[in-house]
Amino acid sequence: MRPPSPLERRAYSLQSLANQTFDILVIGGGITGAGIARRAAWQQLNTCQVEQNDFASGTSSRSTKLLHGGLRYLEQFQFGLVSEAVRERMSGYDLAPHLVRPLPFVFPRYKGDKPGMTKLGIGLWIYDAMARFKSFGKRQRLSAEDLQSRLPQLRTDELKGAWQYFDAQTNDARLTLEAVLDAEALGATVFNRLQLENARRDGDAWVCGVRNFDGTVLEIRARRVAIATGVWLGETAKIFGATDPPRLRPTKGVHVHVSDERLQLDAAVVMTHPKDRRLMFAIPVENGVMIGTTDDEFDAVADEFDVTTAEVEYLLDAVNHYFPRAGITPADVHSAYAGLRPLLDDGTCSSSKVSREHAVIEIAEDVWGIGGGKLTTWRVMADDLLRAALGSLQSGDYNERPLPGGRGIAGREQLDNSIAEFATAHGISEKAATTMLFTYGARADEAIGNCRETIGSLELPVSALTYAVTNEHALTLDDLLRRRTRLYYTEPDQARSLAAAAADAVAPLLGWDGDAVQREIDDYTAMCKRYDG
Repeated sequence: MRPPSPLERRAYSLQSLANQTFDILVIGGGITGAGIARRAAWQQLNTCQVEQNDFASGTSSRSTKLLHGGLRYLEQFQFGLVSEAVRERMSGYDLAPHLVRPLPFVFPRYKGDKPGMTKLGIGLWIYDAMARFKSFGKRQRLSAEDLQSRLPQLRTDELKGAWQYFDAQTNDARLTLEAVLDAEALGATVFNRLQLENARRDGDAWVCGVRNFDGTVLEIRARRVAIATGVWLGETAKIFGATDPPRLRPTKGVHVHVSDERLQLDAAVVMTHPKDRRLMFAIPVENGVMIGTTDDEFDAVADEFDVTTAEVEYLLDAVNHYFPRAGITPADVHSAYAGLRPLLDDGTCSSSKVSREHAVIEIAEDVWGIGGGKLTTWRVMADDLLRAALGSLQSGDYNERPLPGGRGIAGREQLDNSIAEFATAHGISEKAATTMLFTYGARADEAIGNCRETIGSLELPVSALTYAVTNEHALTLDDLLRRRTRLYYTEPDQARSLAAAAADAVAPLLGWDGDAVQREIDDYTAMCKRYDG
């Protein structure tokens, strides 16, 4: 007898919802919701998590993809946030060394810049002190001569020098996914593409009506509800009868990618925009450099947002101010993305100064919501909501529990040393082996199976696509190319030329006929056009 298909397994799980009352229902499939579900399941609560789109499809896959303390928040005196974040930054590496990469940051200073070299150095000492001097590397003062040899495209006139410090880079979408998968491994029931439509109180529980992506309507019964829907927090709260729902102040953040043939970096560079003095970054990534981000008030809430010419030009103004010899134009932008920060509105300051701290809010009887926060502090946010819901949390080894791909991996050096052996064992190139090990970590052998065929410039084995459907809840071509893999980001055409091959690879698993495959390709292409820059 053949094993059930992914859709058959999903249908069986959906049918089982009618026969149980969950201890907690987590609404939202971003990093915060994933963290809540994971922690709740570890507490041995009967847990269900639902997400209306795909896991990490909102803000949690559209960040600057950093685990960092937020150096600029020191200037705003948000010491609690920075202290919390610098500690969690190091914990993130321990949880998922395959997904978290230590990254040097170079902060150039020119004549007249504020803060100057001395004040910046003091700030970095405070930054390290808040982390109890546990970091990925030591801060270091660099001379103008050091910078000229290291970053030859950097503007040199009136250059005073720079400070180097360390934070970390991550794959935000897969970090979120692994938190979801770990929640599932701990016993949670998890669903993407299951949308909350209504809720009513029934005795000591909430009964929540949800709609599956195929139109099927079901109900989920739960004693407690945690709302982690980001910028949709206020709208979700209304479903539970909130007459004064939390007010959010979303700000739009745009990032663009350019080829590393135009800009060569061996470290992230901190830039101060020449027009409004906002801090932003140029960060080396696979096959290119990511430049971001904007921080503009944005009233609309939607799944996708256009990237405007003005937004692209704003980002390029900063990078060309620092790297005039690179001469980057909008034509050099090969992909972009935009997301919304779910900031809580206190109505007191400009968007760039709104606090990034999070808050837990009681929405209704046995219903709590959370807003604000940062990718870096996802575990802290989850714990704070659950303490509000439960009164206390069990101690134990939860904080030492790695994510699935981090199991048994002591650090990135172990993975580096495994590349040649993995390549030989599976008959693939070292580039393909690197892609697999630093995407799946301890799960790389399982994810590759016996596959030798690869796709894309990073030589991703095609088995990664089928594995995403059979083991990682991928249901659409967009799920595959933007979040389960990074093909959207690594390919100069946003992986449009790979879309047909990717769709064909998973079509049998998802029951797609020729028309369905074409619809997936058309939908993916339409999405890409919104981000052409």
